[in-house]
Amino acid sequence: MSLRSMKTLEITKEQFDEFKRLQVKKRWDWPASFSTNIRGAIWPFVTNGRTPLEDRNDVRGVSPLLDRVADIYTALREEGGRFFIGWKGAFWSAQDGDKPIILWDFGQDAPARNRPKTLAELRATQAKRRL
Repeated sequence: MSLRSMKTLEITKEQFDEFKRLQVKKRWDWPASFSTNIRGAIWPFVTNGRTPLEDRNDVRGVSPLLDRVADIYTALREEGGRFFIGWKGAFWSAQDGDKPIILWDFGQDAPARNRPKTLAELRATQAKRRL
């Protein structure tokens, strides 16, 4: 599915910042990252790979928008997994690249920064800087 044909979700800067506030451990490549499972739990990124059960701090119910993104993701991938929040939307990573879950429509509240939105765009930006 192309980005142009993806569904969009209206979002405010404050809602986007809520994703970042819920982070336990920062990532260099995404403003926020969460995991979800088939039981509906949602927890922020704390470690690479599988998160130990004792490190899963369930944040379902804290942000209705985060709950919605996780629900859309588990409709796409029943088993859930890790998903990433970027400036363009929410994504999950597959063998053949980043896959969009939902795209954001900030409307008049668009962030001023024009950051890379997907891992592929981030890598392309980094490659250009090395030249």
